[in-house]
Amino acid sequence: MQILQKIEEAVSGVLDALHGQGLKESSIRQISWSVYRPIINWHYEHGTEFYSGELLESLCERQRARYEGGEICRKFYRSFVTASFRIHSYVTTGEVDFSIVKDARRYRPNKSYQELTEAILQSTDLKHGHKKRLSVSIRHFFCFIQGRNKSRTQISDRDFIDFIYEAAKTNKNNMTVVVRALRITATYLYISWCT
Repeated sequence: MQILQKIEEAVSGVLDALHGQGLKESSIRQISWSVYRPIINWHYEHGTEFYSGELLESLCERQRARYEGGEICRKFYRSFVTASFRIHSYVTTGEVDFSIVKDARRYRPNKSYQELTEAILQSTDLKHGHKKRLSVSIRHFFCFIQGRNKSRTQISDRDFIDFIYEAAKTNKNNMTVVVRALRITATYLYISWCT
């Protein structure tokens, strides 16, 4: 289903929500000029006045490349990721999600494992936001498996257990999400091996 909402209206809704959160007027003006106006302009430059998830993602990828090339700082790059997440949540739910946004591209397994990640997520009936959160842990797991030079058919119970300890080093406050992602992954792999 295509969502038809003007990008300027979506940005206005997010900025109003930021104001409602108590952000100072000067801060709102600054972020509007430095982040949200370029998002609007990116849409216009690509021939549309309507919100596009693909355009938001492409702009974030462009900013990530600029960050990795040393052109901009990480904080500025992350501000685009956060703004895109907030615009998307506003357009799809009518509310702005102010939860912390993690860089979904932090863990990048090879193409085969990336496709497997997508297949696992598609096999669930979870909403987009939940899939996105679980996606980070699933990709992290497959990066871990890649590091062990294992194919998907060589993954064992031991790998899942070892990964829990690995994930706890960087994600100890979010282990519920990690365990849920592993449960979904294990179930999917088990079913695919048995059929």
